[in-house]
Amino acid sequence: MNLKNLTLNSKLIALNAIPVAIFAIVSVIAYVSISSMKEDSSWVDHTHKVIRHAQDVVAAAVDMETGMRGFLLAGKDEFLEPYNGGKERFTTLVSDLRRTVSDNPTQVQRLDTIRNYIGEWQREVVEPMIAFRREVGTSKTMDEVASVVGEARGKKYFDSFRAEIADFIQAEADLLVVREAALNSTASFTHSAVVAGGLAAVVAICFVMFFVSRSVVKPIGSIIKGLSSSSEQVANSSNLVSQTSERMSEGSTTQAAGIEEISSSLEEMSAMTDKNSSGAIEANDLMKNASQTIARSNAQMEELTKSMNIVSETSDKTSKIVQTIDEIAFQTNILALNAAVEAARAGEAGAGFAVVADEVRSLAMRAAEAARGTGSLIEQSVNSIQQSEAIVAETGTSFEGVASQIDQVANLMEQIAESSQEQAQGIRQINSSVREIDGKVQEAASASEENASSALEMNSQANQLKDYTQQLIGLVEGAKSGSASGGSVQTAALRTPATAPANSYEAEPVAVSSQSGTGDFDMWER
Repeated sequence: MNLKNLTLNSKLIALNAIPVAIFAIVSVIAYVSISSMKEDSSWVDHTHKVIRHAQDVVAAAVDMETGMRGFLLAGKDEFLEPYNGGKERFTTLVSDLRRTVSDNPTQVQRLDTIRNYIGEWQREVVEPMIAFRREVGTSKTMDEVASVVGEARGKKYFDSFRAEIADFIQAEADLLVVREAALNSTASFTHSAVVAGGLAAVVAICFVMFFVSRSVVKPIGSIIKGLSSSSEQVANSSNLVSQTSERMSEGSTTQAAGIEEISSSLEEMSAMTDKNSSGAIEANDLMKNASQTIARSNAQMEELTKSMNIVSETSDKTSKIVQTIDEIAFQTNILALNAAVEAARAGEAGAGFAVVADEVRSLAMRAAEAARGTGSLIEQSVNSIQQSEAIVAETGTSFEGVASQIDQVANLMEQIAESSQEQAQGIRQINSSVREIDGKVQEAASASEENASSALEMNSQANQLKDYTQQLIGLVEGAKSGSASGGSVQTAALRTPATAPANSYEAEPVAVSSQSGTGDFDMWER
């Protein structure tokens, strides 16, 4: 496996795994050895315990023999207490020993033999002799007791017991030697393994330190130089971006203010255009009404002419004609008043029409006066009617001219109204476009401010990167190289904005090529 293809984290883990593995192996060996030592020690203690119990068994048997001899000599029951106590201890100790050495059938068999020897000794020697001693004074004498004791009947049982218990103890002593030897061997192996493992761990640590110094520290030093140079370039670029963003923000703010004024002016123009369009539409409606009124007046003039012709031709119908003329004059007067009102509403365009309306009214009044005097001045009325016919003809001609002019004015007003509506629509579209432009300019101004804030943040992070680089240099090369980095971190912290911009971001790690002499690392890892 090529170590160059591994990441820094993997290399450090692999290097640290060597001493860790050695320590683990040594720990396992030590654990197994200590467990074995504990087991061997427990067996040694077990053997010592068995030997002590075997010796206690011998002491109990001796107590039994001593108590028996004391009773044979004294004949008192209190001298049997050592015998009874030894008997009870013997039974208990043999049972305990039998359970203790239950894993060793040979020793268990020896204990059964020992228990049988003592049992036979009790049945064949002790109990008969105690019974024999109790008969002294009645049927037996002390000489007879002494003679029985002198026969040494129990010696063979005790000799066999002592020989068997000695073999039992010797077997345990032999096991003790073997177990102590195993314990010492395990302790020696554990000591050797721990010493060898410690030496191996020291060698491995020295190897790791050498490899780290050669394959990690030097490449990191080269990377640090690249980071330091890059951080200075980033700081300079961020300063330039910050200045440019500030200028863009100021320009965008000025443009936004200008567009705001233009938008306000367009809104005013749009309101005025809408007002003009409404006025033109209203004037057009008035002109149409005036044109209709003049058309009706023209038709009435024609009827008046016909009536005058009839009056002139039929004098016998003068009264009817007078009445008709009076009615016509009254209506003409009303129409003249209406025309005057409409002319006044039409303003300057209806000034001429107002004059004509006044003239028509005057004629109507005179016609009325003439009608009232028609009874006495028929001939004068006929002459007046003839004159009136000429005047009415002229008036009809004037009405036709006025009607034609009013139609032309109405057409012009309609065109003006349509043009005003189109102009208002165009201004509204321009105003909408200006509002969109204003929104875009506002967004550009906001983006410029955010860019400026981001540039300041990037500048602060670049300064922090420089400080961290100095700390890394101090970490790699020692306190002497990194002594100047402590204050710079605080300076960078002071340069950091108190509040991040709306669209603030975190600087991501930058890949920097390493051209170290060893070539163990190709890039700084993210």
